[in-house]
Amino acid sequence: MNSNSTTNPGQQSLAVSMEVTDEYMVQEILNDGTEIYKQPLNMSENFARIIQRIDFDKLSTILSNQDNGQNNNISKDFEIPEVQVNVSSFINPTQRPPFCQLAPQFESIKSKIMNALTNISVMYDVIKVAKEPDYLVIEPVAKDQSRMTDEKHITVLVSKKKALAQAAQLISNALDRLQNEANHTSRSRIDFHTELRTMRQNWRLRKKDKVLLVT
Repeated sequence: MNSNSTTNPGQQSLAVSMEVTDEYMVQEILNDGTEIYKQPLNMSENFARIIQRIDFDKLSTILSNQDNGQNNNISKDFEIPEVQVNVSSFINPTQRPPFCQLAPQFESIKSKIMNALTNISVMYDVIKVAKEPDYLVIEPVAKDQSRMTDEKHITVLVSKKKALAQAAQLISNALDRLQNEANHTSRSRIDFHTELRTMRQNWRLRKKDKVLLVT
């Protein structure tokens, strides 16, 4: 947006360029009239936008000319990049450079770095577990010394026998259940010949006039 100051005819008009912020920019309007607003830029996106506006080729040419003593064309070729100012105006949004194209590139780099860090951490843990035998040691369960002195060997044997009997009973029940399920599955299958034989055993011949009926 350009505004010319015409307060005094003798003074030279000054062109002021103002740039709108992305705070209230409408990105999309749905069919029901709902407006979807564009999120404002964060610090990294704003920095990438400013960097994208700098022509480094032209800047390097200017610096090389300055080293050679050609300082006459510096003021003509040198352009200061435009910096975002938080001032509202009516600038056309289509005039902005496509600075948002750099955001997906940063996201892909971030995801690759995070994946590499995860893989390195997993590899480090695997190597450490394989190298250090202390990670594979099973620690014994702590017992009360006073109870151990009171217990007798016969009591320990009886408790172990009961534990083994309970484990054997659980295994036997599981085996019986599996056998019952297998028998039920085999019985539920349709056997054509068995069904046909059963059906023929139930047939009855009846004579009605000169016709034989099978029922």
